[in-house]
Amino acid sequence: MATLTELVDEAVQAHPDAVAVESPEGSLSYRELHAASGELSDAVAALGASTVAVTGGRGAAWVVAVLAVARSGARLVTIDPELPAARRTLMLADSGADATLRVDQDGHHLSPLTPPNPTPSPEGAEDRPADGGGQPDAPGGYVFFTSGTTARPKAVLGRWSGLAHFVHWQRERFTIGPGDRIAQLTGVSFDVVLRELFTPLIAGATLCVPPVDVATRAGGVTGWLRRERITVLHAVPSLAARWLSTAEPPPAAATPAPTAPTTLGSTDVAPRLTFFAGEPLTDTLVWRWRQRTGGGRVVNLYGPTETTLAKFWREVTEPVPGVQPVGRPLPGTEVRLVDGEVWIRTPHRSHGYLNAPEEQRTRFVPDPGAPYLAEAATAPPAPPAVPGPAAANGAASGGATADGDDDGPHGGPLWYRTGDVGHLGPDGELRLTGRVDFQVKINGNRVEPEGVAAALRAHPAVHDAVVVPRRRADGAPYLACVYAAPDTTGVEEVRQWLAERLPAAQLPSVLRRLAQLPLTANGKVDRAALPLPPDGTEAPHTPSAPHAPAAPHGTTTPLDGIAPHDATGAYEPFDAAALEVFRRVLADPTATDEADFFEYGGTSLDAAVLTVELLTATGRRLELSEVYRLRTPRALATALRGRAPDQPEPIPHRPESEQPAVTGLSPQQRRYRAVYLPRVNRSWSNMPALFPLPDGTEADGARDALSRVVARHDALRGHFVRVEGDGAGEGDTDGEGDELAQHFVPLDAVRVTVGDVDLRELPEAEQSARIEEMRVAEANSPIDIARWPLFRATLIRHHGARSTLLWTVHHMVSDGHSQGLLRDELHRLLGPHHPGVPTEAQQDTGAATDTAPHPPAHPSPPLPQLPISYRDYIRWCAERPAGHSLAARDHWRRVFAEPYDRPLLPDLPGVRQPARGTAYQFPVPAELLEEVGGYCRTHGVTAFSVCFAAYVNAAHRLFARDDLVVGTPAAGRARPEVQSLIGNFISLVGIRHRRGETASFDGLVRLLQDRTLAAMEHQDYQYDQVMEDIGAARDDDRFPLTTVFVSLVDTPAGQRDSLATAAHRDLGCEVKFDLMGYLRRCGEEALALDLHTRQGLLDRPRLEWLREVFLDELRSGLKGEGTV
Repeated sequence: MATLTELVDEAVQAHPDAVAVESPEGSLSYRELHAASGELSDAVAALGASTVAVTGGRGAAWVVAVLAVARSGARLVTIDPELPAARRTLMLADSGADATLRVDQDGHHLSPLTPPNPTPSPEGAEDRPADGGGQPDAPGGYVFFTSGTTARPKAVLGRWSGLAHFVHWQRERFTIGPGDRIAQLTGVSFDVVLRELFTPLIAGATLCVPPVDVATRAGGVTGWLRRERITVLHAVPSLAARWLSTAEPPPAAATPAPTAPTTLGSTDVAPRLTFFAGEPLTDTLVWRWRQRTGGGRVVNLYGPTETTLAKFWREVTEPVPGVQPVGRPLPGTEVRLVDGEVWIRTPHRSHGYLNAPEEQRTRFVPDPGAPYLAEAATAPPAPPAVPGPAAANGAASGGATADGDDDGPHGGPLWYRTGDVGHLGPDGELRLTGRVDFQVKINGNRVEPEGVAAALRAHPAVHDAVVVPRRRADGAPYLACVYAAPDTTGVEEVRQWLAERLPAAQLPSVLRRLAQLPLTANGKVDRAALPLPPDGTEAPHTPSAPHAPAAPHGTTTPLDGIAPHDATGAYEPFDAAALEVFRRVLADPTATDEADFFEYGGTSLDAAVLTVELLTATGRRLELSEVYRLRTPRALATALRGRAPDQPEPIPHRPESEQPAVTGLSPQQRRYRAVYLPRVNRSWSNMPALFPLPDGTEADGARDALSRVVARHDALRGHFVRVEGDGAGEGDTDGEGDELAQHFVPLDAVRVTVGDVDLRELPEAEQSARIEEMRVAEANSPIDIARWPLFRATLIRHHGARSTLLWTVHHMVSDGHSQGLLRDELHRLLGPHHPGVPTEAQQDTGAATDTAPHPPAHPSPPLPQLPISYRDYIRWCAERPAGHSLAARDHWRRVFAEPYDRPLLPDLPGVRQPARGTAYQFPVPAELLEEVGGYCRTHGVTAFSVCFAAYVNAAHRLFARDDLVVGTPAAGRARPEVQSLIGNFISLVGIRHRRGETASFDGLVRLLQDRTLAAMEHQDYQYDQVMEDIGAARDDDRFPLTTVFVSLVDTPAGQRDSLATAAHRDLGCEVKFDLMGYLRRCGEEALALDLHTRQGLLDRPRLEWLREVFLDELRSGLKGEGTV
C-alpha cells in the first residue's frame, strides 16, 4: 500500500485545480497546497530537525505546516497555543521536539529549539524500522498525548502507515471523493484532527476550516455546516449535542411526534455522513441528529489513540435502545475479551509510549495464551469493503505494511490492553460497558489518581502525597488526598495550587495534611494508616435526645477532625454535635470541622436536614440561610454556642385508642385540595411507583408487609367525605377545606389486598413492556378519595425470580418523601430473612400499631417506633397560635406586592388528550456537570441554584415573559417528629424573578438562591393562602397562580444509569402544570433534567428545543456570558 504522502500526491495529480483547503484566510488548490508544503518541507529537512512541533490554530497555513512535516520525514507533534504554558512545555519536552514551526497570520516561522530536547523512543524500539510519512529512512511518525499515571501526560508515537491504512479504508468504505466537503472541527492537539485532515486530502475532497469563533456566531456550528454545504464530518457526541443548542426552535407539530422523531421539513445541516467517536453514542442523539440533518448516514467509531484512531465501526441504521454498539473490527484488526477486558491487535497500531516504559510493558503484551487468562473471543471478520475509485486490497488484507509490527518475547505480534470492558453480542458486534483499570470516572472524565498525586508532589513544600478514589454513601465518586507538608502549607493553599494546574475533575474533594506519611516496616506508605474516608460508608445514625447537646460538656471521647477544647482532652459539645451531624447528613464519616458544605455538593434539602438535626442534637436553631453562609462544622458550632436555647413544645402523641375517627385536613392537605381538586378528582393526583422487592417475594408476603406499614401510618388509613353543615371534626382548618372531613379506618377493619400478576411466561422484552403498560394504566386511573383505600398494590413476578410492587397512592395521603419511607419499610420487613416475609419472631412497636390487621405468615423484625401519628400532626397544626404565620404572610405579600399575571402556554391544535402528561428526560453532559461543580465550590452556591438560574432563563424564553414566578416544592418536614412519618407534608413556594434584576449570571444565581432560602423559611404559609391573599382564582384544569415549576430529586446510586440517556415517555396520568422540571441527581456524578408537561402544550421537537436552550443557558452562564 502507498505511504500517506504518496496517497496525497495521487490526489494532487488527479485533481490539481480542485480546492483542497478552504478557510477564512483563503483557499488553496491541490496544486498550490503541494507546492507550498513541498517548499516548507525542504526547509524543515534542511534544518535537520528530528521532531518538529507545529503550533498555531486551524487554517490553511496550519494544514500546509502539518503536510510539510509529514513529507520531510521528521516526527510531527501538534500543540494548541491555547493550552496552559506548563502543559505546552511538557509536550515539547516529552515529544523530543528540537524545532518549532509556528503558524500565525504572517505565515510560517521555523526555528530550532535551544537546547534541543532529546528524541525519545518507546521501550524496545531501537531496532524498529523507520516510519517516515514519505521517506523510509526518517525518524518519522507523529506524537499525541493521553492522560497518564504520572504528572505528565503520556506521549504516544503514532505511525504514518497506520494513519494511511485508516484514511484509505474510510475513503473506500464510504466512497469519499471529489465534491465532498469535510469539516475540520477538532482541536489541533487531538489525534482525530489527522483523520479530518488526511481523509479529504487523499480523496480529492475539500477540507473546510471554520472561523475561530464559529460556536458563538449566529447559527453556531450547525449554521456554519449548512452555509458551507458540509457533506462529511467527525464529531464527539457531547459536542454534537452542544452544536444543536444554537438551533432555533422547530415549528410546533399539530400532533405529538412519533416514538422515533421524523425528519423536519427544513433541516439545519445536511451532511451525508457523520462519524461519531470518543464517547458513548446514544440512540437519542442519533434520532436528534438525523432530525436536524435530513437523515444522513451515521457511523459509530471506536479505538484508542494507542491503536491508531478507530479500530471498530458500525453504521447506525436503526438505533438500538440506549448506548450503541461499536460494531466490528476494521480489516486487519483482531479483538479478544480477556476477563472481560477488550484486547486489540492490529499491524497498524502506534509504536507506543515515549515516556512511560512501565505502561509500555503492561499495555502492549504478548498473545494471551497463558493458562490463567480467560477464554478469548475473536470477532468475526468485517463485511466486504464497498468498492471505490482505487483498489483496496492493501487496506483490507490485514497484512502489515512496510514498517511491520513489534514482536513480543514469544515472537507474536503484541496486543494492546484497552482497559475497556465489553462483550460480543450474538451478532458479533462489540459492546462496551465500563473500565477495569485504576482509572476512575469523575463526572464522566477519566482520571488517574496517581497522576493527581504526582502533580501534588511537585508542590515545593509537599514531601509526598497519596490520592485514592472513594465513594460517598450515595455512590458518587470523588478523590481523597493525604499529603505530607509543614503545618504552614494549609489545605486551601494546596487546593488553589492544584486548581491552577489540573482540570476540575482531577481536584481532590478531600485534602488531609500530615507532617509525614505513615510507613510500613519495609518503607512503603502504610495506606491502612492514612486518615482517608472509608469507601461507601456512612456514620451510624444515633440521634441524641431532643433539645439536649450531643455530648455533655467536658467529654473526653476522642473525635477525629476537631481539636480538644482544653489540655485535658475535653471536647466542646457544640463542636462535637455540629461535626457529627455534618458527617451524617453529607455522608462522610471522616469530615473535619473545616469541611465545606458546598464542596460536598450540599443542597437546600441537605441544609434543611442539617438545621433539623442540629436542633434535635443541641436545642439551638439555625436558619437555612445560616448554613449557606457559615458552611463549615466549626462555624456552625460557633453560631450554635452563641444562640439562646430554642425548645418548642413537642407535638403531643396520643395512643391509637384515643385517636378520633374523624378529623379535618392538615394545612398541606387543604392546600392540595384547593389547588388540585377544587371540584373534581383527576388522575394527576396519582403517585404510581415501581418498588423492587427481594427476589422470590410472593403476594401473601407483600400483603403482610404492606398491612403492617398501613397499620403504622394512619395517613394511609384515611379517606375523605364531603361535609354538609358544621365542621369536619377535630382538627378543623379554615377555608374551603372544611367541606371535606377525613375518616380513618379502624385497625381491626383494615384489609389490605395485593394483586398478583405473573409475567414470567412472556418473552423477556415483552415482560418489561407489559410492566410499563401496567404502570401507565395505573397512572391514568383516578383514585376515589371518598372510599378507602386511597392506594392500589399489585405484585408483579417477572424475569425469573424478580418481584416488583406496582404501588399507586393518592397525593392527599402521601408525598415523594413518603414513597421512599414506604419502600424502605417494605424492604426491611421483607428481607433478607425470607423470600416472602421475614422470619424473626419479633413484634412491631410502631406508635400506630395496637393490633395487626393480618396475622403475618411469618414473624417479622421490628420497625422503629414512630414518635407521633398523622392525626397528632393535624391536631397540632389546628391548635397552633394564630400569630405564628404573620411573618410568613408578610413575606409573601411583599413577593406579590406587584400584580402578577399567570403565564399560560398556547394549546396545540388537534391533540386528543391535551391534559395527558408527557415527559422528556435528558442528561447534563459530564464535562458541563464538572464545570457546575467547580463553579459551586468557587462561588459558594448549590448546584440546584446554578441549574435553577439556567432553567429560569429558559422559562423566560419559552413563555416569552419578563416576569415569572417559578414554583418549587418544600419538604414541609421542619419538625423532627415528622421525619419518618408517611403522609402529605409537602408545601409549594413561589420564587419570583424579573428580567434585568441582576447584571450577570453570577448575580442571578445568588439572587435565586437567596430567594429560595427565604421561601423555604416561610413555607408554612401555604400556597392556597397566598392565592387567597392576592386574589388568584382556583382552576379545575390549569395550575393556579403560576404554571411553571422546578424540583430537585435525589436518585439512588443503584439507579444512576437511568440518568445517562435521553428519552421521551408517556406519564399516563394527566398533569395540571404547563411545565415542571425535575432536576434528578445522583450525588455529584450524574444529573438529568426531566421535563414534564401536557401533550396539548409542548410536542417532542419543542421539548428538545427547550433542552438545548437550557444547556446553552447553563454553558454560557458558567462562562460569564449568560442572560439575566
